[in-house]
Amino acid sequence: MELVVFDLDGTLMDSEARIVRAMQAAFGEQSLPAPGAAEIRAIIGLSLEQGVAQLHTCGCDAARARLVSGYRSHYARGTSLPAPLFPHVEDTLSALAADGRLLALATGKSRSGLVHALAETGIRRYFDALRSADDCPPKPDPTMLREILDELGVAPANAVMVGDTAYDLMMARAAGVAAVGVTYGAHARERLLDCRPHALIDSLDALPPTLQALGADRHGGSRAHPR
Repeated sequence: MELVVFDLDGTLMDSEARIVRAMQAAFGEQSLPAPGAAEIRAIIGLSLEQGVAQLHTCGCDAARARLVSGYRSHYARGTSLPAPLFPHVEDTLSALAADGRLLALATGKSRSGLVHALAETGIRRYFDALRSADDCPPKPDPTMLREILDELGVAPANAVMVGDTAYDLMMARAAGVAAVGVTYGAHARERLLDCRPHALIDSLDALPPTLQALGADRHGGSRAHPR
């Protein structure tokens, strides 16, 4: 695979605790019942506006806008909660780049949130293209991936999307790109399997050999699915 596109939250960066606390604080600030951690995990990967709409289905647009604003404020102030890279992330990114692969990010974060996260983690230098929820329609719409493919001049058959949510895998399918799910993030293995990814991995250091196998399968005309 010539191009590897990564999701950020839940795939490279372990930000779940920060996301959950900020969302619950935003609801509490509006005197609304706070959603549980499992409900919030389910919307990770969507844009913030989409996620809030799913969590607060009976609210008006103004109420949702206040929740979005409150979340952003609480998330920015919640940097005392760690949001480290997952194990093997930097080693894997470095190895893939050294192998001559192009790397990109497609995230449901806002552009400002993405810039902040890349500065916090120190991994901006690895990526040849970036797309956020401010740049394109949010996942699972395939526009993010299609724009990255166009920008870098890569055919869908030579690219793979790596993510921890069903939205990542659905986006990959819609763009004609191979999909690799990671099982340590927001969505459970069973939910990822429902999306029929080409592979599932339990740790990011399994990605390089998985990419080699996928490249052989794709160009050999077969289509492998995890069991």
